Amino acid sequence: MKSKNDLKKQIKALVMCAICLAMLVLSAWVTIPFAIPFTLQTMALTLIIAVLGGELASCVVICYFTMGIIGLPVFAGFGNGIATLVGPTGGYLIGFLLWALLFIVIDRVFKIREKKTFWLIIANVFCLILLYSVGTMWFVIVWQGSKGAISFGSALMMCVVPYIIPDVLKISLACVAYTRIKKTRVLN
Repeated sequence: MKSKNDLKKQIKALVMCAICLAMLVLSAWVTIPFAIPFTLQTMALTLIIAVLGGELASCVVICYFTMGIIGLPVFAGFGNGIATLVGPTGGYLIGFLLWALLFIVIDRVFKIREKKTFWLIIANVFCLILLYSVGTMWFVIVWQGSKGAISFGSALMMCVVPYIIPDVLKISLACVAYTRIKKTRVLN
């Protein structure tokens, strides 16, 4: 039989997951209009992973995918459906889950969420590189299957290079926010 304390922890985790899922959905809908528009998803994902840890963050990402697959407009640009996940940019979405899973390993080995903000940023940038790699390979494969040949370098120039600086800035802001929130003990 579970104690009252265990039940409270489970309810708190469930509520935190729901809040983080809502944050991930909202971050996909917010587009920052620059020369190349971008969303706040990397910022939200970084904060979600830092707050929940990789295990629960993975569950949030899977719920996010499920919502999109069943037709809810949760993806960037209010997109939905399996076509979004298997389309040219679907690999970057799959990269969200891989990011969370890689973070589990990094956190278990280095206890990264207990370290200084700098190391949390470095760990998340490392995860971002995985997301970029998988997403770009996916993009090349889908593009070649539907529109013809494209080099990996061209795909990087289209899909990654314009986003590097904004993504690193968003990761940094999320890590600083997490560090400040953690100091308030709101997450305990």
